[in-house]
Amino acid sequence: MMTLRGTTAFTVLTAFAAHLVRAETAGEPKINLSSPVEFQVFQRQTKTAGKVVIEGMIEISDKSDSVRPDRLEARLIGKPVFEELTGSWQPLPLDLRVRHFRGQLSTPAGGWYRLEVRLAGKQGTSAQQNVEQVGVGEIFIVAGQSNSANHGQRRQHPKGPLVVAFSNGRWQPADDPQPGASGSGGSFLPAFGDKMAERFKVPIGLVSVGVGATSVREWLPKGDPIAAPPTTGANAVAVAEHTILLMLALLKRFVAAESAARQGGWPTMELFQAGLGDLANATVGLVGFGNIGRVVAQRLAPFGSRLLYIARHAVDAATEQQFGVHYASLDELLASSTIVSLHLPLNEATEGLIGEAELAKMTVGAFLVNTSRGELLDEATLRRALVSGKLGGAALDVLRNERPGGNPVTDGLAPGDCHSAPGRWQSCWR
Repeated sequence: MMTLRGTTAFTVLTAFAAHLVRAETAGEPKINLSSPVEFQVFQRQTKTAGKVVIEGMIEISDKSDSVRPDRLEARLIGKPVFEELTGSWQPLPLDLRVRHFRGQLSTPAGGWYRLEVRLAGKQGTSAQQNVEQVGVGEIFIVAGQSNSANHGQRRQHPKGPLVVAFSNGRWQPADDPQPGASGSGGSFLPAFGDKMAERFKVPIGLVSVGVGATSVREWLPKGDPIAAPPTTGANAVAVAEHTILLMLALLKRFVAAESAARQGGWPTMELFQAGLGDLANATVGLVGFGNIGRVVAQRLAPFGSRLLYIARHAVDAATEQQFGVHYASLDELLASSTIVSLHLPLNEATEGLIGEAELAKMTVGAFLVNTSRGELLDEATLRRALVSGKLGGAALDVLRNERPGGNPVTDGLAPGDCHSAPGRWQSCWR
């Protein structure tokens, strides 16, 4: 007779017990929910209500009829903003032949709610699955043409519990860096979500599919600026370097020289007669003195340029000394600058800021650089100033209409006068 001793006996007994458990539970059904997932927000259809979509699969053995359910039910538990939740069980479609189910629960706006889904039959509940946080609120899809999110200088976090973000089938608290967008830094989305949650009192779902590089203040309700905007200035160095590149290209008439050289010419005398300038002898007027304007000033300092600036408010004397700048009114800046460089956000106050009257105040042969927003300029007036020779040139990183097609500033000008380089900037001059 053989006996079992020590670990061998324990292993056999454990395996035998596991077999018994499997035999007893083989017929127990199971619910696998695919919707909703934790922290999911459903867009409300009216101010006070929406619908929660409940979808999934049922696993059940065909061998056991004793635990076979005959109904599928769901309920939501929580405190809505509008109306009331009854907390009662509501029927969902059930067909055990296909195992897949999909239904909806009409739900008051608000959250977070606890969702419970159960299979039940004559013997009571046979399976149940819960989702702890589901909401009915507002979903914002955030898209843009320029940088994606997460390039801010400081990561942000929602102050309240109602702001979540979505990516790759998963919802989560909207802490930076945002899911679904590039970069590992900060974004405006947590602050934006907090403002929306404060206003609507419902869960806020954010879906990032590429976020433009506009200032945080442009995305907040009017009158609600926030301190230390996380995305402004994130690309300040890149824009500042590009700005100086454009300044040098204009002063040195680089595009005309390069174009002539490609055609076999060597227009040395023509270029000297047209005039080649230096940043050392230039007065640069910065229209706007935020993050980008200040970085431009820092990088112009080694060239020895004289720097003027205009901003909503003059900075203190120590800051002016630090950046080597002097405050001027817009009229003074336009009349005194060799190069006028625009560094402003687009808003009601800045749209169309540089028009016919402003261009008329610039000195003959001066240059204009715009690396901010195309809408700051009256493009038709700029074109006339270029064609007439009033301006020596303009370098534009942006246009009012940036869709593929014609360029309203340069269309129809002679090839020797204007050049559209590959990429997003155009450089034109007489």
